[in-house]
Amino acid sequence: MRYISVPNLEAGMILARTIYGGSLDVLMGRGTTLTGAYINRLSILGFSGAYIQDSLSDGEQAADILSGDLRIRAIRAARTVFQSAENGSSSGQIIHRVAREIHQDVVLPAIEEIISSRHRMVDLVDSKPFDSYHYYHAANVLALSLLLGIEMRSSGLDLHELGVAALLHDIGDVFIPKEILQKPGRLTEDERAIIQENTETGFKFLRANFDLSIDACVGIFQNHENYDGTGYPNKLKGNKISLLGRILAITEAYDALVSRRPYRPAMYPPDAMAFIESNAGKMYDPELVAGFKRIIALYPTGVSVELSSKVRCLVVRNHTADPARPLLRMLGSLSKSALYINLLSDPKFADVKINRILDT
Repeated sequence: MRYISVPNLEAGMILARTIYGGSLDVLMGRGTTLTGAYINRLSILGFSGAYIQDSLSDGEQAADILSGDLRIRAIRAARTVFQSAENGSSSGQIIHRVAREIHQDVVLPAIEEIISSRHRMVDLVDSKPFDSYHYYHAANVLALSLLLGIEMRSSGLDLHELGVAALLHDIGDVFIPKEILQKPGRLTEDERAIIQENTETGFKFLRANFDLSIDACVGIFQNHENYDGTGYPNKLKGNKISLLGRILAITEAYDALVSRRPYRPAMYPPDAMAFIESNAGKMYDPELVAGFKRIIALYPTGVSVELSSKVRCLVVRNHTADPARPLLRMLGSLSKSALYINLLSDPKFADVKINRILDT
């Protein structure tokens, strides 16, 4: 399968992965032949791209770090919590049910799946609709945070608490007016104050309505603190910020950067990672940033890339030993059989680098 950005999709291409809508219904199923109307709908809804199957990528596959059913459950649980907060629900069967689902049906299975995986790496380009951004974002931050927590093997880190905090970390956004939350330009001082105040509002909502540990709630409360003490709400510095808060700061920022928003395009992983790295020691814990680099495939399976030699290739497998040196399949080769380049282990290509990800 091959990833193509929405502006470069063409009628007649065949989907390799099912695309779900904001209501978690099947928008376009695997095997759907794209039409101009379908492509236009994907663009309007906010999707950044799609995986297609064609002769250039025949036989190549990529796996999500979370199984499809589990990812859907995570998105649905986040949606229920957000909608309950938006509707002012503060008690009753809905809150009790979703709290149980988060603990038993989402976080614990996610921990089990990731620990049992032999390929602990985010290796797909994510694409999500505008109107359900927060729910899809929550599921992604859950996976990213658990991956990072497992990678760091931090003493005293409770993965379950981390998973719950990750899924609910953005609850304060519910209480921010959408015109502020989605504003494309610079925020005014008053608008910035509203955003910062709702960190505490979200914290209070969770403490009042969910049986969460204080550590999980504090992690959520502190995920906007910066490592150098310039963040909010309390300008904490370094290890004064809880470990959960420091992990969430990285994982939620990364997923936001690689997501298309109404006011900006999505970044590809190399650009998003460059931002995270450039802010190590400023916004983010340097040790955690180093660990985060090990779990992110800079060139996800299925993307097309241009090498420093100008050869164009398809990424077919990433190596946990070095996420920046994948196995590639040459595009445009006249050979009857596929030709591969292993940037990690083939000494002939030791000096070859990947220049950029291609949109087609």
